[in-house]
Amino acid sequence: MSPFQMGDVSESLEDGASKDDVAALLLESIDRIRSLKAQLKEKGGTGRVAIVGAACRFPGAETLDELWDILCAGRTSIRYPPEGRWNGSGAEQGTNRDLLAGGFLDNLEFFDSAFFGIAPADAGRMDPRQRILLESVWSALEDAGVPPSTLQGSKTGVYIGLAGQAGPSLSQAKIGGAVDLASALGSGAAGRVAYTFGLRGPTLTVDTACSSSLVALHLATQGLILGECDLAIVAGINLLQSAAETIAAAEAGLISSTGACHPFGADADGFVRGEGCGVVVLRRESDVGRSGSRRATVRGSALNHNGRAAGLTAPSGIAQEQVIRAALERAGANPAEVTFVEAHGTGTPLGDALEAQALSRTYGAARREALPLAASKAFFGHLELASGMLSLLKAILVLRRGLLPANGTYAVRSDLSWRDLHLLPVTEPIHLSASAGGATHLAAISAFGGTGTNAHVLIEGESQCDSANDNGIWPFFLSGKTQSALRNALRRLSRWLKERPEGEISLRDLAYTLHSGRDHFAHRAAVVAGSTAQCAQLLASLAEGASADDATQWVMAEAASAEQSESLGRETRLMGLARQYCEGKMPKWSGMIDEDQKDNARLISIPTYPFERTSCSPMSGRCIMLHPLTHRAGLRDGQSTYHSTFDGSETFFSEHRVLGHSILPGVAYIEMLRAAVTSGQFQPVRISNLVWLRPTVPGDLTLTFSPLEGAKVFATAGDAAGDTIFAQAVVQQASIHEPVATDLRAIFGRCGREVSVEDVYAGFSGSGVSYGPSFRTLTALRGGIDEALGLLERRSGPRGEELLFDPGVLDGALQAAAGIEGANGRDWQSLSEGRLPFALSEAQLLSPLPDRCWSWVRRVSGSDTLDVDVLDEEGRPCVRLRGLAFRLMQRKVAQETDK
Repeated sequence: MSPFQMGDVSESLEDGASKDDVAALLLESIDRIRSLKAQLKEKGGTGRVAIVGAACRFPGAETLDELWDILCAGRTSIRYPPEGRWNGSGAEQGTNRDLLAGGFLDNLEFFDSAFFGIAPADAGRMDPRQRILLESVWSALEDAGVPPSTLQGSKTGVYIGLAGQAGPSLSQAKIGGAVDLASALGSGAAGRVAYTFGLRGPTLTVDTACSSSLVALHLATQGLILGECDLAIVAGINLLQSAAETIAAAEAGLISSTGACHPFGADADGFVRGEGCGVVVLRRESDVGRSGSRRATVRGSALNHNGRAAGLTAPSGIAQEQVIRAALERAGANPAEVTFVEAHGTGTPLGDALEAQALSRTYGAARREALPLAASKAFFGHLELASGMLSLLKAILVLRRGLLPANGTYAVRSDLSWRDLHLLPVTEPIHLSASAGGATHLAAISAFGGTGTNAHVLIEGESQCDSANDNGIWPFFLSGKTQSALRNALRRLSRWLKERPEGEISLRDLAYTLHSGRDHFAHRAAVVAGSTAQCAQLLASLAEGASADDATQWVMAEAASAEQSESLGRETRLMGLARQYCEGKMPKWSGMIDEDQKDNARLISIPTYPFERTSCSPMSGRCIMLHPLTHRAGLRDGQSTYHSTFDGSETFFSEHRVLGHSILPGVAYIEMLRAAVTSGQFQPVRISNLVWLRPTVPGDLTLTFSPLEGAKVFATAGDAAGDTIFAQAVVQQASIHEPVATDLRAIFGRCGREVSVEDVYAGFSGSGVSYGPSFRTLTALRGGIDEALGLLERRSGPRGEELLFDPGVLDGALQAAAGIEGANGRDWQSLSEGRLPFALSEAQLLSPLPDRCWSWVRRVSGSDTLDVDVLDEEGRPCVRLRGLAFRLMQRKVAQETDK
């Protein structure tokens, strides 16, 4: 029976049913409605939101561990402005130096622009807050165990607390076009994050002054509960890029004259300003699976405004009390349940007094023992738009560690009766007692905006999960976009493990997080270990090894002799998986679980990616090359572009000459397109309908991705689209199943004729194609009827480790066609003399090319086109080329290159 058969009542009346029957039917309908509501509530979860990941960048603290160290040590990060911060502004001249003290970040101009595929010039024009946000968001997603690449196109929301323009002004941005306009607008920050990560959920920048971070958190939780997004990124960031704002605040009587901040302190005379960024990642609690990461849970939150208070910027104790009660009601919590409050606590005499009284009326009156009153501004200053995020992250750490650090070393104010208020300013560390019945602690957090918007949030700590260390061995995968980043990642994780006692970290959880909670890049390393100490040692050895490949083999041999290794079968299998990973494959996690093991691995918080920051200041004069074939990224008319400038000294020009001219080999476009579409990291790629229209000579080259024509790419001369198109193709990332290995022995048997490689290269030279050492990669060749098999060995050149599909090797794969013997007895080389590649139907890039591989070339029946497979030494295909067509060089090459 349908639960909503609305015709039942009217039909019963028409049938002459009694009033009792109708009443019974109505009661039944009400029961159905209640049942449906219960089902809907069950499906929608509890309405609670989990904090699954976090990251920070505060003065003196770039990780949550470093933040905790500062809080526990009571070490202040407040100082005078860094040298050169406000040079040239003149506003600070003649100002009391103590008024300018604050919590400052260092090296704002440093950023890993290459990691995000942003041209150095564009990065230099970006609002530095956007640079910090991109790195911090990446770290927070990794901390949550969410590989950022998996969020492309997802319903992920971005909520950022950030003030208006603090980067380049609109007038400064007018030269740079859209990229600079996004940096000049405050709204550009959230948009930059969503654009960079490919997110399609609600995206907004929030500015309610000092409550912005918690307002953003509240909006994000509502977005998740209402289903507007499935994941939410929440951030707060504040930078002090002008002395004028500080001086204006000092003239208003808000800034401490002593250069120190004393929340609820006897000497409080105002706050000092501070900088920083905090990010959290949120999910609906019902969506956090068994293996998911979780730092805390948002029980409830509320917002309100002071209304017509004493003044626009004056605090209102009544409004604060109301917002606290509203948050408690939404959390379904009793005031007595709250373990401590992380107060707004700016260190202004009036503001602190009003806040203490509001807290007393809401929390103090309901308690037997005084409520601990915590604050963080003595250590970092008032982070303004990011202050709520600092308070939130501190509260998360306190709930996790079970210790509430002191607010500072200063005396508390004596004009407030703390006993009567039932409040206890934290002057000594407080250990949180174990809750009865395994209940978790509840923390309250306040943030009040200078223009009247108030926010209050209640979060609940997570009960400690038993995750005993697993006996046995596990594989640990690490990667980096560069070799140096990989080594830094190995060192960072090794140090982190050495700082922890044996048994604290589950090896299973660590292996699972590295495998399933990270994106994986081209430069890879793997170790197989059976203890935390052994894993740390092997990672350190690998970081200092001569090369990743050699070190990986050594680590595997070392692990094989470890006393803690389990059965040889498991050990051998894991070593094989580690080797596959280093070769560019991605083994499935299920392959690492034995039949008698439970797959109950969890994501855990471990060190995140080590960014390689370099100065992107316009004055630095530095230019970071994204890739040897794609130098700089940009935007033009809403289309992604990649610009390169070649001077002819590059090996793929200087060692590839056609009729005396340096010509870019056509296969170089395969690596060029791959690098552009994957931002340098390896992912399977499919290129189709690649056409080489004219020879590419040294000079400026631009790749333009046209969204109006699918994934079509045009390669043109110069930095602007023009009539000269060198090549065009359709390129996209692909999901390609693990390819089946080819039987190399069978091919070897069919190709029984040995061909002299020296004669092959002499033939090429005679036809006008001259190859240098980097392109003489064909070292052995066997021919057969309509097919040939060539051995390829890579000749490393400058930055060769970044060429995952080295043009020299790919060109060598095509050169192997010289071994094909036609059914009429004529070989392919004699047929193809004077010809160059013209078109390619499809290229599948399955895995990076090893240094030694095979080229299997076949002539397509009934045509003069070729199919080419580049195979590793086990016969697994790395590259598949289909429908390669040629055309006569004639002497048009010379004519084209002379233009």
